[in-house]
Amino acid sequence: MVDSQRANAGIKGQPQERARLQDVAALAGVSIKTTSRILNGEKASAGATSKVLDAAKLLRYRPNGIARELRSGAISNGVGMIVSDLSNPFYSKMAYAAEEILAKEGFDLFIASTDEDPQREEGLVKRMLERRTRALLLVPSSPDHSYLKFEMALGSNIIFLDRPPVNLLADSFVSNDRQAAREIVAELKKSHRRVAVIGDEQIAWTAKERLAGAVEELGADSPLIQIGAHRPEKAEEIAIELLGRAEPPTALLGLNNLITLGILQALKKCGRSCSVVGFDDSDVLQMFEVTALNVDPERIGELAAQRALKRISNPDLAPINQLLEMRKIHRTPLDRPIIFPERK
Repeated sequence: MVDSQRANAGIKGQPQERARLQDVAALAGVSIKTTSRILNGEKASAGATSKVLDAAKLLRYRPNGIARELRSGAISNGVGMIVSDLSNPFYSKMAYAAEEILAKEGFDLFIASTDEDPQREEGLVKRMLERRTRALLLVPSSPDHSYLKFEMALGSNIIFLDRPPVNLLADSFVSNDRQAAREIVAELKKSHRRVAVIGDEQIAWTAKERLAGAVEELGADSPLIQIGAHRPEKAEEIAIELLGRAEPPTALLGLNNLITLGILQALKKCGRSCSVVGFDDSDVLQMFEVTALNVDPERIGELAAQRALKRISNPDLAPINQLLEMRKIHRTPLDRPIIFPERK
């Protein structure tokens, strides 16, 4: 039998004794073999599946390869965070803010990066949850999150940051990327005849939304829209090609801060001048006085961490989806170029 103290565990700051497979089976009233099959994703009767999932959720049971070797069986006060690119200062600021909130409540934050690889995301999610993290903050790379339905049915607390879930009902904190891109391109067109846009590989939701907003203003067949710049080096290569055309752009829009860094490197290498606007503010953009469109990553991290704490205390909360407004940080006016000295 499973005692009431274990069944009702999950209160912040009170680690529970680890539930075993046989505990889940006993609470569900089915065999250990059937319980194991269901928890491994194999088909069983609807009634048995429902009972096992309900029992597993109540006991916060998860198969845990690492914890099998631990004798204490205690749940850690760990919260996982998976981002798309740890080298991007946008996500490091987000993680720092989340960690500050969680640490005050006695939780540790464990961070990993997918490098925009959906398969790596799924593997990291599985390993994070196997460690029985109390919540998972996820900047997703996968185009479909239905694979998380089973995890959430087991009671996993998953909060999406920067990008919304697809085919999954879950908490999310995202920004209005498409609208921001459309509006800044429209503003640039008022003072420039040739506005070029350099975007990332079209994997992440933010990359797609920002490109879609630019396309709404420039047209899908515009030769001044270039994508595939996942790293600054590739953005630099694309920008050099654009600047070398017979009719080069007079304004360049980078759809994230690493792309904008590559644009600045291209201008410096070519000794050219051009108006530049970027997404996701950074120290580099500040240094070169680049006007930026930005949603505060620290605010996203704080909101997600606060939501995680609420979910840990009350897992049955209805999901919320919060849209955060991007703001324009005015630096160099849009009709003025960023000037680098001409190379001799």
